[in-house]
Amino acid sequence: MNLLRFVFPSLLFASCIAPAAAEPPVGKVPLLVAFGHGDRTVVSLDDGKTWVANQYVDDGEPDDKRYSEHQMRAIDLKYDNGVFVKWLGWNGPVKISRSTNGVDWQIVADRNQDWAWSGGGADGVFLYGVGRSAWRSTDGATTWTETDPGVRIGHTKFIHGDEAEDRWVKYGDGKIAYSTDNGVTWTEGKLSDPEKSYCLKGDGAYGDGQFVIVGNRGAKGARGPYLGCWSSDGGKTWQLSNEIEDRPAGVLWTDDRFLLYARNGVVLESDSGKHWTKVEEATSNTRGFNSFTRTDKGTFIAIEGSGGKPKAGTKTEVFRSTDGLNWDVVSFDAPGDQLAFVEFGYGEKPAVSE
Repeated sequence: MNLLRFVFPSLLFASCIAPAAAEPPVGKVPLLVAFGHGDRTVVSLDDGKTWVANQYVDDGEPDDKRYSEHQMRAIDLKYDNGVFVKWLGWNGPVKISRSTNGVDWQIVADRNQDWAWSGGGADGVFLYGVGRSAWRSTDGATTWTETDPGVRIGHTKFIHGDEAEDRWVKYGDGKIAYSTDNGVTWTEGKLSDPEKSYCLKGDGAYGDGQFVIVGNRGAKGARGPYLGCWSSDGGKTWQLSNEIEDRPAGVLWTDDRFLLYARNGVVLESDSGKHWTKVEEATSNTRGFNSFTRTDKGTFIAIEGSGGKPKAGTKTEVFRSTDGLNWDVVSFDAPGDQLAFVEFGYGEKPAVSE
């Protein structure tokens, strides 16, 4: 019998200064939601300084059995237009849930589909990759339909072009495609050197008209050197970056440059994704971040998610920054599995103690 535990953690945090926030939509509050393995969620109502409403599923099974079929592995978390969506279960069944306040969740799909990999949410659309297909929702993740199967890509990830209306990129397993109709149909993109398509297995971001992807696999698998690629024409054509020595984890756009976080804590920068160099500025508390969001106050929130087998424990760390280089560690004790994803949005105020 599954038991849903609900805990309010206490924590110590370091503060950081951020610009004044914009007014939230009527009836909504600024809300941060973090999601992790074991269907764990936790929320923040104060720009990531404190985290409350810790929830997770304890099925009473030991870790080796609990994750043997990956059914309790967090896949992704996305936000759009007042709705947070989380995907749970890597190797089927895939459980999709939605929430308007980050605490109360409604299961909208429990599908026996293999290899759910990642999701996307923006511009009135949610997408997620399963098998070699992409599924799409336009009603706040309530119902889903399969998109045009013209370009099938395994281990799919998505990037939305914030300034390019209706423009999406999906990539993975050596292929890349773009959509100009908000994910309904897809056209295959062209990589300048197809033999180096391993650059497409990693994290991606969009900023200042550029789509950027940085691979976390080299020509010899997990060992480097590594490569990134970039597109300035909406995903149609892609050029390779310079080689990167340190294994990438995640990439972030900061308004004037891309920052790349390596798994060993090294930070690299690029204004366009074409050429990466190590940051010479002093940095603090940088980790191998692989999930980012930005709040209405301009604060960056990051999580060092699990790339391997999830671990249960009591210590949780979330990171806050105003520049993407120097990070305050928000550490608190609360039971549950490791957090893996974080999203900012505007939602209904949850009934929790702040």
